[in-house]
Amino acid sequence: MDKKDLDFIHGKIEHEEKPKGKNTELKINGLPEGRDLLSASTEDLEGLDVKKEITEGNQIDMSKFDEVDGKDRNSKQAQIEKAKELEDLLGIKDANPYRTLNRDIFKENLSGMSVAEMTTLASRVGIQPSGGKNQLRGALIKSFDFYTQKHDVTVGTPARPIELDKNAPNYKESVRLFKDI
Repeated sequence: MDKKDLDFIHGKIEHEEKPKGKNTELKINGLPEGRDLLSASTEDLEGLDVKKEITEGNQIDMSKFDEVDGKDRNSKQAQIEKAKELEDLLGIKDANPYRTLNRDIFKENLSGMSVAEMTTLASRVGIQPSGGKNQLRGALIKSFDFYTQKHDVTVGTPARPIELDKNAPNYKESVRLFKDI
């Protein structure tokens, strides 16, 4: 038994890339009764017969799986794409100094900017460009949030009356329930 086998047994060996579609099995013979590998002495380990076997096996292709962390990234990305399309149609890029009204789009734009581009944007929106890249990014995001609050253009829709079918069998009960509210 050589040092590499002992290191492999104790888990000190670096991760080896194994060929796809193959499984690596470690066969250990000669371990004294009542001993495990971690509590075995050096003399016990020297007498072991260790063989590493590579066998054919069913490997699962992990690239087919998506990361699951409880966040719905697909719908958020779809919303961002719709917002970009709407802003392009409305010409927000020409009318707004930040070139968007969506915070996620603005953050995405900032992540692709250099310090010089952020400094130019800061000057254009009226912020004193100072500090490092992270300070400048934070100041721009804070300024953007203030701008969107100040220029809120959301329009509330008037409430529509609820229409009930007078011929429905539960009409009277429904009307009674709405009167209780």
